[in-house]
Amino acid sequence: MPRRGFTLLEVLLATAMASVVIFSALGVMNMLQRSDARLAGRYRSMTEMATLHGLFNRAFQTLVFAPSSGAVPAAQDTQPLTAFGAALAAAADAQIRPRIILTADPRYLGIAPPSPEWGDQPIQVLEVVCDDVPAGYVLPPIFNQIDLGGQVLSGGAPRGVFELLPDSDRDGAFALWWRPVRPEGTAWVEGTVRPTDTAVRLASNIAFMRIQFFRGDERHVEFTATTERDIPAYVEIELRTVDNLYFNWMFEVNKRAGVEQTIIDPNSQTNTTTGTGGEETRNTGTPGRGPGGPAGPGTTNQPGQRQPGQRPQGPTTQTPNQPRQQPGPTTQPREGPGGGP
Repeated sequence: MPRRGFTLLEVLLATAMASVVIFSALGVMNMLQRSDARLAGRYRSMTEMATLHGLFNRAFQTLVFAPSSGAVPAAQDTQPLTAFGAALAAAADAQIRPRIILTADPRYLGIAPPSPEWGDQPIQVLEVVCDDVPAGYVLPPIFNQIDLGGQVLSGGAPRGVFELLPDSDRDGAFALWWRPVRPEGTAWVEGTVRPTDTAVRLASNIAFMRIQFFRGDERHVEFTATTERDIPAYVEIELRTVDNLYFNWMFEVNKRAGVEQTIIDPNSQTNTTTGTGGEETRNTGTPGRGPGGPAGPGTTNQPGQRQPGQRPQGPTTQTPNQPRQQPGPTTQPREGPGGGP
């Protein structure tokens, strides 16, 4: 008697059951991969935020203000329309650029906010003068090509800005960069160079960020400080990542006066020059190349070069590609109102 074979119905049923098992297994594997990718992204964001917390803490603890004098009135001693305008006018009259400038980034004025979360809050840029570079990373190689036209940089605290730029890795997100600037607040490299070519990337995947200075009983989203009399009580930074991690940090501000790094002419009749803030500095160096540039034999007072009894001041004191270890955030990240991903 011939052996009975499978009917067409049995073959179709077996094929359907095998397909269900295979697609179920593929679905579980795909779900695990997506979950791993989300967890990896959250871990990366938390690591970047912990490093960023340390960088901000270092920046606010190493701020250098101009020495107080009768020639530099405080913001509350003047009568322009706003306290922000008062501080700018006071600093302009004294020919001293404020050591802290928090204002709306002019590149984003008149542009719709990237998300409803920003509301009326403008995208901000923070310019500070610190006695050491907050970001312990090597500056881009383009700084080695800067020519100061025979002038040199005096000893003193360098100036830089924290700014938000569109994140090239994720649409709709921002990356936070630190960029050194000249004593007058302009870029070291002008022309067709992109802002990211002269900056150091600190954090990415930022969906929202707000900085507020507290002085007296008021919060300021636009703020300037020049002397120790203008020092704020503390600083609050509110930040949310694309992964819906929310951070709220508060920092104290160090009270310290000193000289800002300036560009001077070494061929002047005297080697003594008055630095920013009215203090006197001496120059014995030869022409340099700007921040991060190599100091040649016999050069002194170049950016990043340590003087006797002086702390490191420039980015060249760092080891390439070795970030400093920073303390972690004092506030634990929490889920936003919308819930985690």
